[in-house]
Amino acid sequence: MNGFLNLFPPQTCYLLFGFKLPLYLNFFVLALIFYKPFTWLLSKKYFRWFLIFLVPTITLVQLFRNDFFFQSDDFAHLKIVAEYSFGEIFLKAMGPSGLWGFHHIFIGLWLFKLVFIFFGVNVEAYIIVNFLLHLINLGLLFLILSKINKSSLFNLLGVLLMAGFYQSWISSIWELTTAFFVSLTVFLWLNWLAKPERRFYLLSIFFFLLALFSYEKTALLPIVLLLISLFYHYSIKKINFKRLILFLLTFFFISFVHFLIYGRVYFGFFSLGGGDGYSSKLSLAIFLKNLSSYLSLSVPIINFSVLRLGLLVFLLACFDFWKKKLVLLPLFLAYLLLLSPALFFEGKIASYYGYTPSFFLFMLLAILFTGVHSFLSQRLKKKGVLLKIFNIYFVIFVLLGIFNSDKFLMDNCFLIHYPWSNPHRVALNSLSQKLDKMLQEGKIEEGVTIKLEEKEITHEMEYLFGTNALYLFLKEPTARDFTFVFDEARSALLVEKSPSYRKISF
Repeated sequence: MNGFLNLFPPQTCYLLFGFKLPLYLNFFVLALIFYKPFTWLLSKKYFRWFLIFLVPTITLVQLFRNDFFFQSDDFAHLKIVAEYSFGEIFLKAMGPSGLWGFHHIFIGLWLFKLVFIFFGVNVEAYIIVNFLLHLINLGLLFLILSKINKSSLFNLLGVLLMAGFYQSWISSIWELTTAFFVSLTVFLWLNWLAKPERRFYLLSIFFFLLALFSYEKTALLPIVLLLISLFYHYSIKKINFKRLILFLLTFFFISFVHFLIYGRVYFGFFSLGGGDGYSSKLSLAIFLKNLSSYLSLSVPIINFSVLRLGLLVFLLACFDFWKKKLVLLPLFLAYLLLLSPALFFEGKIASYYGYTPSFFLFMLLAILFTGVHSFLSQRLKKKGVLLKIFNIYFVIFVLLGIFNSDKFLMDNCFLIHYPWSNPHRVALNSLSQKLDKMLQEGKIEEGVTIKLEEKEITHEMEYLFGTNALYLFLKEPTARDFTFVFDEARSALLVEKSPSYRKISF
């Protein structure tokens, strides 16, 4: 393997993706040479699906290479699914206090528990489940775009850009399930708008309910469907708004009932406290700062700038003014609505909050690129080579100038030249083997101090100690009878004679 890699020295990665000739000539020349065969391939349905699945596969390999490990919320979720049945998770989640923080959701944890039943604490299984969910969601996004936008090229481009969305936490599985049910609801709603059959309508209600049980923020989905309908009315086909509102009443009624039951969560949102970033504040400055951050994660050219955020919104408004109808702004409002709970956190930015909203962001970007490209290409008096040059540079500007896709490619290219390292697994295996041996020999008892090696004290391992979930990674069943408390000052674990396995009564 090393001999094979030596054929491609690290400099090759820089020359391919990092070295930029003026006017992107290094990319342009290749694109011009292979223009015809590549456009032929893009016209093939199976090749488009291959490209869509290729990008998240690269990210999947990257996760494995980077020794992805469980993180703080992951350990807590593992402990919950290990100690609660499916019924208990449901009852606790739908109870007045919720199961996880203030959340009244259970579908994501049900799936998490299902994976735990079959695969235990094997982290690869959770990564692959997230990967498969992401692939399904990308497929749904492509189907939705095919219904609302005429350009298969920019539909593909929008999905490819969404495909690289980095799912960094295994616990973000409920964002993935949320996106799945939201996408299905939108897809079926669009089908109902095109052909108002009862099955589309009833199925959209059913998947809306599942979305609601995946994440509370989807209580805003009826407004999102209204915005989607507004877009559809002006861009696809005229609709009867009186009839539309009548059929949307069922969705609004479900959200209203949900609000009546759990409204205190929403009323108390801005009183959330804590030094972990979850404190919230109704502040325009915080809203704009967070929005520019989330947009930058999806559209790097924003570069965390409120000014660039303003220019983007201005561009969307200009596009709609040019079209003389509401096209992009309804989709942008849908993005804002689903992202809005995270936009008021004073000190927390987490990429997974932007996952489901970004589906609407990439919908509008695909439509924006289609409109701009169509307008400019029609102004070219001569076709042939000139049109090819324009098409190539337009795509290059989108991929490299707006989304910095060359960095994604270069980073992954360089990655293949480095050995796979497993510091977190080494830490966990070292400690678990040590503790299992001590348990077998009867050396674990109240008051014992277990000195830790430096390699066993990683940031993630400290989270593991803090959630009392260490027993899940030990083979000896008696491990659950003890709690291992981390003493940072002494770099040691203190053994307490109290069970780690605790069921919260409710």
